[in-house]
Amino acid sequence: LNSFKNTQEDSVPTESVFSEVAYRVSDLVWGKVRGHPWWPGQIYDPSVASEKAKRHRKENCYLIAYFGDQTFAWNDVSMIKPFHKHFSEMEKQSDLENFRHAVDCALEEASRRVESCLSCPCTAGEVSSKLKTQVIANAASSFEPTELVNFVKSLAQSPFIEFDRLDFVSARAQLSAFYHSKG
Repeated sequence: LNSFKNTQEDSVPTESVFSEVAYRVSDLVWGKVRGHPWWPGQIYDPSVASEKAKRHRKENCYLIAYFGDQTFAWNDVSMIKPFHKHFSEMEKQSDLENFRHAVDCALEEASRRVESCLSCPCTAGEVSSKLKTQVIANAASSFEPTELVNFVKSLAQSPFIEFDRLDFVSARAQLSAFYHSKG
């Protein structure tokens, strides 16, 4: 949260704060800053913001720390999209190396959250410290063993078919949590 992406007042409509989407601290999102493509980020609690971030604070905006380039912005809800819902369209926006790196970092975080949520809190040492996270909501409740088996089966039967990378890292994290539970 030490760098700042310049967001200009005219690019952030203030009337959009009454959106149907309610975001929470630690949510993974796509944020839009003028002059940049939609970028993966995470919503942070403004109370833990750096002094620099606090100086740029905008009312009725979310503090988003962006993956890959370690920048932040105060985004109005109109400049935010849910990460999972829009992943497949957003990841195709750019082939720039820094964008690909940011998406990869966001995927690592999404995978870590799935694995952490499905892992036993008694997991020992190195694995436990690797899995520590902020607030995680609904990851365990969305686990469907049948869907996981079907996804892995479809990958095995058609290894050259294109698949959604977010679905893949989620499945990999679920399998990792399963194998950790088995010792």
